[in-house]
Amino acid sequence: MGVTDNPMHLLLEVTGEELTLLCEALDSHVYWQLSDRYYRNDGYVREPGSDDAEAVAAIRATSALEEKLRAIERGISLPT
Repeated sequence: MGVTDNPMHLLLEVTGEELTLLCEALDSHVYWQLSDRYYRNDGYVREPGSDDAEAVAAIRATSALEEKLRAIERGISLPT
């Protein structure tokens, strides 16, 4: 792991398998930790995912990070 010119950005070297594992972990975190039970359905979380505003914000942030990592996994770069 290394630091770039911007101290808020880190360079992290991971394998494709590790990247997939990180994506799966984020998805699981949203499902089991952040969402309310009645928003869960067969492995998916229906919008908004929770009745708690802070949890909804955390779900959105976590989902955005997962999507960013999945895009990298697919070889696509998303805007920051």
